[in-house]
Amino acid sequence: LFRSLKSQEVEVDCSVPRSASVVMNEVHAKFCKEAKVDAPGIEILRGRFEKYCSEASSPKMYLADFKRMNAHYRFCRSREQELFFCTMDRRGRGVLNWEDFFVGCVAAAPETQHILNSITGEIRARYIFDYFNISKSGTLSFEEASELLAALRPGIASDLEARRQQASELVFELGDVSPVTLRVAGPDGPLCEFRASTQWTGQRVRQEIARQLQLPEDGQELMIGNKLFAPEDLLAKLIPANVLAATVAMPRARWERYPQPAQPGVADGMPGLERLAHVTFERFYRALLKQELLHGTSRLFRFQRSLLYSNRTKAAPVAAHKAEASAPSLPSARAAAWGGA
Repeated sequence: LFRSLKSQEVEVDCSVPRSASVVMNEVHAKFCKEAKVDAPGIEILRGRFEKYCSEASSPKMYLADFKRMNAHYRFCRSREQELFFCTMDRRGRGVLNWEDFFVGCVAAAPETQHILNSITGEIRARYIFDYFNISKSGTLSFEEASELLAALRPGIASDLEARRQQASELVFELGDVSPVTLRVAGPDGPLCEFRASTQWTGQRVRQEIARQLQLPEDGQELMIGNKLFAPEDLLAKLIPANVLAATVAMPRARWERYPQPAQPGVADGMPGLERLAHVTFERFYRALLKQELLHGTSRLFRFQRSLLYSNRTKAAPVAAHKAEASAPSLPSARAAAWGGA
């Protein structure tokens, strides 16, 4: 929603000092009004933001700053802090400005209502979607959909077969498929061939190559034509539309570490196209509105405690705290995907 809307910027000052005001677009302003963010909350949050920013002259918060703040306030689990930071970083620059931080904290606050058919619900749904879209591809892969379901249904978190089955059912209902055959070739000739999704990133392709050839993911240099296929690149942007097959050149890899078996994955051994499916935000959000396939999303993308208020000003609703307390811990595989915490 707030990526596509090009609305006029408005200032929300809530009758607080200039330093505590925030300039945002109209959607964000309506979001904060609906979330009942008041002047004391904005002032407290701005003070905390500026206190932990490493650049005082032009306040910007880096991941190290975010971790220092979390070490003091403990608003999220340490294993989740990089995921929260990257989700709140709407521009993907590795730094949060005041608006990024402000809107993200409102979305994650335990007291923010989760009314799906409202601005609050849609913006929170976007944050939830992006939180689980670790690859930043713009769509949820089969593996990412599986992680989302594991967070919603703690009973399947450690059961790969149950996660595989339930993720298959979800992507069958919500997913789209755009398969392509990738032929990987080294300096001396063909190495392997497999089916992939055009919505896979370079990192996901490297994971599949690692599984096929028992090579480490790091150190793989991939090319499509004369273009470097970087880990963050989307395959669809490097190959022609509707192509059935493409060649990926791998001029360099860490063969000295062969064989290195890949870690088991939820999609391993799946013969069908489900593992190549991807789910768009639009279909994800429509499923939330129908409330048929996905339940319990109100507890996702939630801080353990609010940064908007001190203990002396306003306490978060008890129900929200209970919901957060019952939320499952982040699976270790997801934390490892970000390099740990």
